[in-house]
Amino acid sequence: MGILRFIDLFAGIGGMHLGFDLAATQLGLKTELVLASELNKDARAVYEMNFGKQPLGDIRNIQNLPGHEVLLAGFPCQTFSYGGKKAGFGDTRGTLFFEIMRLVDTFQPPAMIFENVAGLISHDKGKTFKTIRHEVEERGYSFDWFYMNSCNYGIPQNRLRAYMICLKTKKERPIHLVSDKGPSDSHQFSREVISLFDDYTDTT
Repeated sequence: MGILRFIDLFAGIGGMHLGFDLAATQLGLKTELVLASELNKDARAVYEMNFGKQPLGDIRNIQNLPGHEVLLAGFPCQTFSYGGKKAGFGDTRGTLFFEIMRLVDTFQPPAMIFENVAGLISHDKGKTFKTIRHEVEERGYSFDWFYMNSCNYGIPQNRLRAYMICLKTKKERPIHLVSDKGPSDSHQFSREVISLFDDYTDTT
């Protein structure tokens, strides 16, 4: 059975870690976490309880990456979110993507998986996403992306996210990624919902 060494940046409490472990198990592979990083101390504590390893702190204090096969990174999404100010790279949190690229320059793994909000794709009329793609492809990686919604995987939450798959080795054939956005945004206004403030007459 093969072993996939992986790195988990912006690890949170380990959502991507858990998903990666489950997917690898289904493929008959074992995983080995070699490095994790998370700024929030409470999240680091929960991560350690979940996986038995304390993540490092601020990614900006990491000088280089150890050897690994897969890099996971759910880099900060607030600055690209529909619900935020959409400052993009103009917000310090938005520039943290370039910290990933700085570290990738110290060790380039065969594969990288990035996750972010759906708003990243259209942010600044697509310019932000184009920049991210350029940075990845400039380092010799392929770049493919698709949408996934957590509600399609047994989780009671309508949570649409964009995932980016980046491979260092030359692809022998195209990757066919199928997006499934799931149901429409539950925060959108629906005229079929009766408001408490609407006039309502019982006709029964």
